[in-house]
Amino acid sequence: MSYGEKAEFFLIYISEAHPEMTKNDGQVYGKTESTDERAILAQKCMTEMKLSIPVLIDSMEGQAEKAYRGRPDRIAVIDVDGNVAYYGERGPWGFKPLDAEKALQALLKEKE
Repeated sequence: MSYGEKAEFFLIYISEAHPEMTKNDGQVYGKTESTDERAILAQKCMTEMKLSIPVLIDSMEGQAEKAYRGRPDRIAVIDVDGNVAYYGERGPWGFKPLDAEKALQALLKEKE
């Protein structure tokens, strides 16, 4: 099913899961110290994984991670008011895209 203009999809880059292993062009970054550094690694992640959805960068204070407990990674469906309609288990093993899609469909139907 295509969601057209009914929904937007984003990847939120929170932080490096294993900063001691993070490399960019052969250079180990470790824990990023600025949003600019985080954006460089997020772009590298998107390129290497061939992802085309927009990526958002969490603040250095971790506002998105704290609000949605996104570490290590999760699928969430959030309405325009910030209310969580679906909150999946930790990924990648807890990823259940079909469950997330059902929640999205229910949310969109509710908003009609």
